Amino acid sequence: MGGMLTRCRADAETLLAALAGIFVFNAAGFPAATLSGAMVGSAALLAAGRSIRLNIWVRDFGMLIGGLSMGSSVTPEMIQGLQRYPLSLLLFGLSIVAMMIFIPIYLRRVAGWDRTTAFLASAPGALTTVLAVAADTRADLLKVTMAQSLRLFMLVAVLPSVVAATGGAGSPAPHGIASGPALLLMIAGGAVLGYGLLRLGMAAPWIFGGMVFSAILHGSALVVGEPPNWLLQIGFGIVGVFIGTRFSQITRKTLVASLGVSIVAFLIGLGIAVLFALLASLLIGVPFGQALVAYAPGGLEAMIILGAALDLDPIYVGLHHLVRFFGIGLVIPFTVGWARRD
Repeated sequence: MGGMLTRCRADAETLLAALAGIFVFNAAGFPAATLSGAMVGSAALLAAGRSIRLNIWVRDFGMLIGGLSMGSSVTPEMIQGLQRYPLSLLLFGLSIVAMMIFIPIYLRRVAGWDRTTAFLASAPGALTTVLAVAADTRADLLKVTMAQSLRLFMLVAVLPSVVAATGGAGSPAPHGIASGPALLLMIAGGAVLGYGLLRLGMAAPWIFGGMVFSAILHGSALVVGEPPNWLLQIGFGIVGVFIGTRFSQITRKTLVASLGVSIVAFLIGLGIAVLFALLASLLIGVPFGQALVAYAPGGLEAMIILGAALDLDPIYVGLHHLVRFFGIGLVIPFTVGWARRD
């Protein structure tokens, strides 16, 4: 009985903290306020010494709804734009290489971190793989977690305003709200596909299951319209809380010791992303804000859903982050041996 009361209290505190963050961010007029506000509110709860509780089924549901939102923006015209992406992906790959060169240089030569810790802390994404590798090396796991989590936190908190200020945010989908039967079909089909991807061991299976199934329905014009806004906001809020939970492993001592270093490392990575996003905007013609969200060195699910919250091209944003996730996940285990030579 006591355990149930503890869980219920943690659920209530998490919900109230997320709602408080959403209220403040909405009142301040921040873009993607539900996603960013829920994240900041949850992180503030942790900073106050309380715990965040997010049921795994609730988390997966939020990911699924975010995926449905992305897929509902797909049109045949959007799919035809895939011919623009090879050059963008090349620039994207160069931006990742630049981050993996310049951020470790700063962390080693200025902050004094060892080679392995600096290398893993600089990896732009694939947090699960990075932490799993870090746990099997001499790397300082708390520093790696701090650098990775702070980067994601700051991207989700700051990037929406940057995108909106540069005129990069998209416009809401013009095709209205999906009918009840269409919505049920999207949820059921996305859940089935997501479960299949989960069984295959794919990363972020629920968000991609929802996105792919919804994209097929909308791209073929079998379904018209997106999920209702209230459902989308619930999904974005859940994902925001999920991002906030990533700070649960960071102690106050580690936070104080590594905060300044991690912020500078984040700014270096963001500066590189901004530079290459500008190049993509000039050479390919994609909106700068859209390219910036696609090139941002954040978590797979968070950046894709952030793109959905800002009404950006889901194919463009999703493709880049999926490529980065798998690229980092495949490269890190093989290259960490080089980083160990300190």
